[in-house]
Amino acid sequence: MGVPPSLNFLGEVTAVVAMSSWSFFLIAGLAFIVFLSAVYSLYLYRQTQHGVFYSASLAFQGPRVRELLVLTWHRLPLGLGILRP
Repeated sequence: MGVPPSLNFLGEVTAVVAMSSWSFFLIAGLAFIVFLSAVYSLYLYRQTQHGVFYSASLAFQGPRVRELLVLTWHRLPLGLGILRP
């Protein structure tokens, strides 16, 4: 699940709550998927924070202004849509 609280996390919680009211088999499937998602997130965290050093990361230059503007203009309407449905 997407944490810290964000729009993605809110969407995941809403989807789990909505699907859990349909069927018991859906609850079991969702529990399995959420478990696999948590295991994968922990695996990625371990590899990126404690794993083998990746030499290509030295070439990282950081975000450029254009990339930040694209990110802002894509997330702004999404955030406004959540605040004012």
